Amino acid sequence: MTPGAPARWELTAPLSERQRDEVRDLLARTERRLGREAIDEGRRRVLVHAHPAEHWCLRDSAGHLRGYAMVTPGTPPVVEACGGGVDPALREALLARHGALHWWVRARRPPRGRVERTLEVRQRRLPLAVAVTWPADAVLRPFDPDRDVERWLTHNNQAFADHPEQGAWRADELRERLAEPWFDPAGFLVLDDGTAIRASCWTKVHDLATSPSRVGEIYAVSVDPRWRGRGLGRAMVVAGTAALLAHGVDTALLFVDRDNVVARELYASLGFDVVRTDVLVRLEASPRPGDPPST
Repeated sequence: MTPGAPARWELTAPLSERQRDEVRDLLARTERRLGREAIDEGRRRVLVHAHPAEHWCLRDSAGHLRGYAMVTPGTPPVVEACGGGVDPALREALLARHGALHWWVRARRPPRGRVERTLEVRQRRLPLAVAVTWPADAVLRPFDPDRDVERWLTHNNQAFADHPEQGAWRADELRERLAEPWFDPAGFLVLDDGTAIRASCWTKVHDLATSPSRVGEIYAVSVDPRWRGRGLGRAMVVAGTAALLAHGVDTALLFVDRDNVVARELYASLGFDVVRTDVLVRLEASPRPGDPPST
């Protein structure tokens, strides 16, 4: 780039190891500034494991990385920028390339477009002093990576059969998460009746150096459809917060789809308040003069 020229977005794929390190450093700096994750955990794994994606980098005239965004495959492709915002120049470049996009906007006012999905980020301080009752014919225990992978996948994929992200997981996807530095079997609880897993709660301790409190996440809560309506979801959330507290966490957070009324009511009843809203917006390129009408 010519010295003194304005910063501009460039498609950089695949990333070299040096470029990957630059992006990791930018994400870390952004997280220290925001006090939260700079990009979705799933897209961070795409970056770390070099899964298919477009990597867009914003560099200044000295070549320093000032911005980053990832575009993952989809219909339409899905975009998330470091920090969760929308840069107008990047939006223009991506719409020119793809025509339509799904764009995640986090803790910011979304651009004009059709909102396809809304996630509430809910949070509460710990401890969570709520009494729960456990079934006498099942045992609450930590997940065992040596014997629970296929059993838990069967359970999870039944519990989230209609979920856009949590359903239809494969063994390689689960094992990839189990290999993450943050994974701790003691924070992944399953309710096992000896025949099947009835419910589970997977927790995650965040590594945010500048957060004013030690933050932990209720990463995933699931209940076998055959056992719903018996208070197991509530019991698993309470057990999950206890596991987080045992790891020194004093603030628990979770993500829930706004249209999941049952889950939202459960979390509200346990004192989880909305602290942020993330939206997935559909953006489309404006038709140019002479373009045929869309059908």
